[in-house]
Amino acid sequence: MADVAGFRVRFPEFANVPDAAISGHLAGALLEIDVEMWRTKADEGAYYLTAHKIVLSPWGQGARTAKDGVYVKGQTLYWQEYSRLVRMVATGPRVI
Repeated sequence: MADVAGFRVRFPEFANVPDAAISGHLAGALLEIDVEMWRTKADEGAYYLTAHKIVLSPWGQGARTAKDGVYVKGQTLYWQEYSRLVRMVATGPRVI
């Protein structure tokens, strides 16, 4: 199950963010993720969504918010990866 220690291992760039802030954003992220649907990707999705939420908070000042200089309001690199995971999880298996 996703926790603060796991988040810190995955995202060391948030070393200056207090555990309480991470814990709060992580709890919010877990409310938005259906663990049964996400299965083995649930922790990864929760961590990326948490990172995105932290970047948008006052704790995220100076965090990377765009890739290759392209910035879309409200999006972060973490949101882009979270969105990729959502598409992967939500579309289900495909037969080729």
